[in-house]
Amino acid sequence: MRKLVGITIALAAVMIGPASAQGRIEGAAQSEGLSLTTDPQVQVYRFSGVRDNGGAASVGVATSFHCTNFSGATETLRIQIRAFNGTVIKDSTLNIPHNNNRTISTHFTNAYFEDLSLETGTIDQGSARIWATSTMIVCTASTIDAAAIVPYGVDLHGIRFNPIPGTEY
Repeated sequence: MRKLVGITIALAAVMIGPASAQGRIEGAAQSEGLSLTTDPQVQVYRFSGVRDNGGAASVGVATSFHCTNFSGATETLRIQIRAFNGTVIKDSTLNIPHNNNRTISTHFTNAYFEDLSLETGTIDQGSARIWATSTMIVCTASTIDAAAIVPYGVDLHGIRFNPIPGTEY
């Protein structure tokens, strides 16, 4: 019995260990004022089919990205837009507080209030990579008519990298 108790205590010490990303998720960083913007960035998404016709604000075609943070702390999001041949067109970052959403578009649209306009110019058959300082970020993307007040366009299917802990089998 003593041996079993000793093994259990040792195992608990190993499982608790030093502060980790898992500890952050379970409450170590649940304060809304806490910022983890200096953590290393990990890739969370890739999107293909990014398009912008190079139009002025609120006209033409733009691609919009929406990302929400539910990590429990302010995180940094990085978005990189590439041309069809892999050339980096834009590489930008912004912070997202806990439970906030950020909208990023290749240029301003009437459908959304953008937190960041990338002003990429013309993009055909482009792609986007999104990194964050936490995997507790979800993003969607769509290519839309920038002049429309109601979003009208095509959803882009993102590939998720670095799954949210506890969501994989």
